[in-house]
Amino acid sequence: MANLNRYLCDVLEDMRTALKVLRVDMLPGLIEEAQVMGNRMESKLSDYSDLGYNLDESRKLSKGIESLSEELEALEKDLFLSKTKESTVSFPAPEPAYNGHLITDWNHPYDGD
Repeated sequence: MANLNRYLCDVLEDMRTALKVLRVDMLPGLIEEAQVMGNRMESKLSDYSDLGYNLDESRKLSKGIESLSEELEALEKDLFLSKTKESTVSFPAPEPAYNGHLITDWNHPYDGD
């Protein structure tokens, strides 16, 4: 069973060995294996590049969120102060229940007995 954790250098060494002993029938498979490993390395490097970009963007957005949070706190404080100044506002009296009639004022059909 072949080693599952082969490195690109191991594949290139196998290519050199195949050329020394003139076993060219192995070369197409080794070339394909090297190509797959190279593609994986390029993909991983691209992922690291994207990760760095995303971290930078995340830091910028975090700073923006912090400044917006501070601004929100200041606005809430101003709103609270303005509400305390307007606390002398009078509200109209609530309307009486049942249009001013109490339950005892109603004419009940059984009251006449």
